Formats: sequence, C-alpha cells, structure tokens
Amino acid sequence: LSSMEDLWLYKNNLDGSIPTEIGKMIHLETLYLNDTSLTGPIPTELGLLQNANSISLEMNQLTGDLPTELANLEDTLTYFYIAHNNLNNGTVPSVICESIGSLSSVDSDICNCHESCYCDTHCEEEKAEERL
Repeated sequence: LSSMEDLWLYKNNLDGSIPTEIGKMIHLETLYLNDTSLTGPIPTELGLLQNANSISLEMNQLTGDLPTELANLEDTLTYFYIAHNNLNNGTVPSVICESIGSLSSVDSDICNCHESCYCDTHCEEEKAEERL
C-alpha cells in the first residue's frame, strides 16, 4: 500500500475513524474519503502525505480541529474539501493557509477563514452578514 497513488473510497459505508496508518502511504496523491460515514478527528498523520494534491473528507462525521500538520503539505496540496462534518466551528488555522500557497480551493464550513484561503459560499455569506 505504500506505493499507492490514488485512494478513492467515497460513498462507501465505512465505520470508524481514519486510521493513523494512512500517513504511511507516502506516495498518495489523491485521497477521496467523502460521504463515507467516518467519525473521529482528522489524523495528524495526513500531514505526512507529502505528495498529496487533493484531499476530500467532506460529508462525514469528523470532529475536532484541523490538524496544523496539514501545513506540511505546502508544496503539493491544491484542493482540500472538509465541509459537512462536525468539526469545531472556528478558524482554518492560519498556519495552514499561510503555508499552503498553492491551495486553490478550501471547501469548508469552518468560518472565519484566513484571508488567503477560499471558503465555501456558506462562510462567505456568514461573513457578509457580519459586516451588515
């Protein structure tokens, strides 16, 4: 599994959390675990996926904070989708947005995103309401 480049398990009825062993898949470029009923926190080991350019974890039951270790993906990650989870409502940690300069899209329902991050329409609408 350490040589796998793409892992697409979306829309499966998986149980439990994302295994920490995922960090051993060092050649992984694409990780799609969206809409799979996963629970628990996003493992810090995702920050070990130095070749990852697209990660989709949206539409699960993930909880907790975004691990700051995701900032380790600064040279490769361009798409990061985490909307529709039970993550702590707050901020996308600025260390993630500042470090990942190539990040094209952050689809998140975590609002108050750092200026250099793009958040989904929900966050943009909420920001507009705050300005009124």
